[in-house]
Amino acid sequence: IIQSADHHGWDYGAGLAWATAVTFAMKLSFTAAAQKWIGEPLGERFWVRRCVCIHTPYMRAVEQILQEGMSVAKVAVLIGGPDWPVAVLCGILKLPLVPVLIGVSPVLLQSVFPCVLSGTLLYYENLPASRSGGIPAVARYGLAEASLLVAVALQFGTGLVAFLCVQEVLERDYDRLSVPRPEDRKLQELDEAEENLSRQLHIAIGWTRIPVGLRATLVLGLLCIEVSLLLLHGPWHDLFGVACFRNFDLMTSVKHDFGGNPLAIVRPLGWGAFALAGLSSLSLVPYYTYVHRLQAEIALGEAEPIAKAKLGPATQA
Repeated sequence: IIQSADHHGWDYGAGLAWATAVTFAMKLSFTAAAQKWIGEPLGERFWVRRCVCIHTPYMRAVEQILQEGMSVAKVAVLIGGPDWPVAVLCGILKLPLVPVLIGVSPVLLQSVFPCVLSGTLLYYENLPASRSGGIPAVARYGLAEASLLVAVALQFGTGLVAFLCVQEVLERDYDRLSVPRPEDRKLQELDEAEENLSRQLHIAIGWTRIPVGLRATLVLGLLCIEVSLLLLHGPWHDLFGVACFRNFDLMTSVKHDFGGNPLAIVRPLGWGAFALAGLSSLSLVPYYTYVHRLQAEIALGEAEPIAKAKLGPATQA
């Protein structure tokens, strides 16, 4: 946005204001879309409510904060938590949209403006001072780093406040929040059944119980990912003059610097590291296939005697 504004002859202040306004509008639009078009339609689905753990004391504490009037706790949860889960949760809880957008609006000062300002200053870093509001290049770079640091600090601070507010509600009303609601009893029963299944599965997939070939595959996958990480993070450029990636930064142009091919950023050593990481991921396929098959057998009762034999009388009780 800043680059487009600069190319159209806009001055520094106008470009910054326009980019801030567009970014803020994108944030509000995303919140509204995720709440109304994703959270609300899916909120009636049983499996969605179970995945969100809407029946747990912690999530019920969050629900209590979000359903109250405008407060510091509510604003902290709305802007301190991750965008996607919070917006979708508001939809699942059927919260009115306008109060949610009002509660989200402080994000303009919390992260939108500092991040946009940082990106703007980095863009204008190598341009003449006359095109950046008269700010010297050194000062532009310093202000860009400072504004980004401010955004990080504010995000961390609001997240911490949100955590403390939820924890306060959880500790104060835990007895009430831990009592299952009538609409959540089915979810509670499913959680108990899944916990029992997980306990049996944990014993059945012990290292000494899985096939030798499967163990060898897992060890090979571990070695592949370790070598991949070594290639990606090792000082190979300083030692041998080779690197996994070409140099690039915020102002690098894919069109001009890499001939329009974004994959040109990766060098052969990097492709080798990616290949090893891919092999490591593939090594997990037979393991998870085995686990899913065993899980189905336990659920059907076919592997239950083995699990019970390992659990022992006391644990079974």
